[in-house]
Amino acid sequence: MFDHFHVTMDRNIFKLNLPTEATSAYILIAALMEQNVRPTLDEIRGRWTTSDSDLDDALRELIHRRILKVSSSTDESPVYFPNPSDLWRR
Repeated sequence: MFDHFHVTMDRNIFKLNLPTEATSAYILIAALMEQNVRPTLDEIRGRWTTSDSDLDDALRELIHRRILKVSSSTDESPVYFPNPSDLWRR
């Protein structure tokens, strides 16, 4: 289990006009966290419905825009966490 903190999907994500895949990845990660599921790359990929390259592009976009932060877990697997919207690069 991971240290849980309350995450609610921030509806401001829709104001950014991101690619559909990036918005979908954000929603998926927020949903995982709301279900108390650790948002590792494997957990995200297991629920992702398009290609791995689409997911990789979406995660890169979200990290670049500071919508997500990434950290390593104890098994070196990346874990993705949403940042508060006041940290997002618009």
